[in-house]
Amino acid sequence: MSGVRDELCGEPALRGEAGLPPRLPGADGAALDAAARELGREPALGGTGAPRAGGAGHSGEDPNGIWGEPALAAAPAAAAARARHAAWLAAQWDGARPTRRAGVFLALALEAGPFALLCAIVGESVSATALAIAVAGPVAEELAKIAAPLMMLEKRPWMFSSGASLAGLCALSGLVFATIENLVYFFVYIQDPTPEIVLWRLFACTTLHVACASLSGFGLARAWRRAAAARGAAEPSLATPWIVAAMAVHGAYNALATAWELLAPGA
Repeated sequence: MSGVRDELCGEPALRGEAGLPPRLPGADGAALDAAARELGREPALGGTGAPRAGGAGHSGEDPNGIWGEPALAAAPAAAAARARHAAWLAAQWDGARPTRRAGVFLALALEAGPFALLCAIVGESVSATALAIAVAGPVAEELAKIAAPLMMLEKRPWMFSSGASLAGLCALSGLVFATIENLVYFFVYIQDPTPEIVLWRLFACTTLHVACASLSGFGLARAWRRAAAARGAAEPSLATPWIVAAMAVHGAYNALATAWELLAPGA
């Protein structure tokens, strides 16, 4: 240990060279000896790493020093908990029944109806500004169409039998959404709609809702396939680019339709 002590004592900061203090506070011989003993026990320095009960800088209650830290002591328990959770997830994937999946599929497809009604009511109650038409409306409607499938994907991804079924579910949600929205406009908001308006909403608006919901569904299916391959939890964030793309397509359509209505001859 004398070699380690000599090295420590030979430091300029401890010998007063170059105008530095002659010794660090408390750096007496006994303290340096204790520090040398501690360094000599470190495995990285060739020591044995033996317990250091009562050593310098360690309390008698923690004979293992840094390895007694709570974060390190809890690491094995955390690893065991993660392993149990992974096993539970795999069991859920293996135990999902087809009949239950079919029931969930139907329920999630129909949930878009109430959301469509809510969006139609809120949409008519707010001011028809360009921001609301081209941004707020598309964002709200595209999220409403896939809200239930998205939440189910995050919480219970094994309730879907395949990525294609999830994409198809989103397309069906878009169809239900468009149907309910059209009925609200035909019988509540538009008095005596002309045949042109009826055809436009039945074909153009319905196609838009189904196409945009399908685009979001493609992203959800991508996240599902990743989870199914790992037989674990899903990462809905993988679908974000596709959902944003659906919102952008919807917003562009709304903006163009509004501009056409305002600029068309005879408007």
